[in-house]
Amino acid sequence: MIAWLSGGFSTEEGVNERCLGARAGDALSHDNVFHSVLGLMDVQTSAYRTDRDLFANCRQPVTQTFAHAAR
Repeated sequence: MIAWLSGGFSTEEGVNERCLGARAGDALSHDNVFHSVLGLMDVQTSAYRTDRDLFANCRQPVTQTFAHAAR
């Protein structure tokens, strides 16, 4: 799987790119895509499973004030 995130998006969403790089060898399947997109877009649904979100362990909480200031 290839994922490209802009620097601004990574910062705004609290994605740690070094953490993602360290997980580059993780086994993934198409099942991860759905949950990863939901997680990145902060979609709140009971269908979302954190254990299938490949970005979940590499995201830091971002305060709303910071997120809006970056826009």
